[in-house]
Amino acid sequence: MRHLHRSLAILASGVLAASTAACAAHRAAPADARADSMLAAEQLVLEIENHNWSDVVIFILQDGRSSRLAQVTAGRSISVPLLARHVSPMGTFQLAVHPIGGSSDYRSESLSARTGNTVRLTVENSVARSSVAVW
Repeated sequence: MRHLHRSLAILASGVLAASTAACAAHRAAPADARADSMLAAEQLVLEIENHNWSDVVIFILQDGRSSRLAQVTAGRSISVPLLARHVSPMGTFQLAVHPIGGSSDYRSESLSARTGNTVRLTVENSVARSSVAVW
């Protein structure tokens, strides 16, 4: 009888541990992660063309925060998906370019974009003459 109670206690402990692990695995994702995955599916894309002789670092600025977005090698182009956290609730943001080893930076005007849009940043050899287009 004593062994039966001990076996039932061990079995109950195993069931409790398994159900706790299963519940932990099915926690809801944070709101930012859900929003980012939804936006990635709908795609707001930043295309960057670097005509500069230097590698450049691209930053995205929104609501007073700056985040490093990408690094682009001299003479190369890349595409980067913009996530929900990169864009303010009003759909606005700015782009900034800093050439590695350089002192001349570029900062775009405030841009407004929605999912399905493409944003193209063209970094010129004279960084101050860079341009941005949204379509």
